[in-house]
Amino acid sequence: MKRILFIFVAIAVTMTATAQVRPFIQAGIGGSEFWLQNAEGTEARFSYLVGAGVEIPVKNQFGIQPALMLVSKGADAPPSKNDNIETNIHLVYLEMPLDVTYRATISDNWQAKLAAGPYFAYGIGGDTEVKSSRLHTTNGSFSGKSPMRRFDAGLNAQVLFEYKRVFMGMNWDMGFIPIHKKEPALDNKTFPCNSTGAFTIGLIM
Repeated sequence: MKRILFIFVAIAVTMTATAQVRPFIQAGIGGSEFWLQNAEGTEARFSYLVGAGVEIPVKNQFGIQPALMLVSKGADAPPSKNDNIETNIHLVYLEMPLDVTYRATISDNWQAKLAAGPYFAYGIGGDTEVKSSRLHTTNGSFSGKSPMRRFDAGLNAQVLFEYKRVFMGMNWDMGFIPIHKKEPALDNKTFPCNSTGAFTIGLIM
């Protein structure tokens, strides 16, 4: 992870010397849930993102866009018919999307931008709460001997509209790495993956 961060910083520092590079800050709120195998019975929970990046023009309307974001993920599992256990999983990641961008001019002041590419993330915080009539525990999602995987990776996509230096739009993440390691005690079942969607706003510096 440190090597990935070093590469990102090196790219950002080098490219910001170019006048056409567009540094930006961004924040958003939305929902996070689980998807793929064994995600049934889980519900979405509130999520957020905040971070910064640079858009680097490459050719014509195309560019590349590395960023570094703090992203909240996870989901809730309410009590089922078979048990009265409620589980709330909150996961916080340091995430680096590496998107390819395409710009289209709408008018003199308005532009539309599409961005998509892979993302890589590392879990740095959050908590997991388990509640029932006999039990109520809260532990750090990635602390101690937690079976939660710290590494996450998947696809990121954005649809944005820019007015001068301000932009807004939607951001989606679709993870492909199960959030939980397989365990013999849990019959080595396959766990679901992260999925988030957020309404975002930002400022081009």
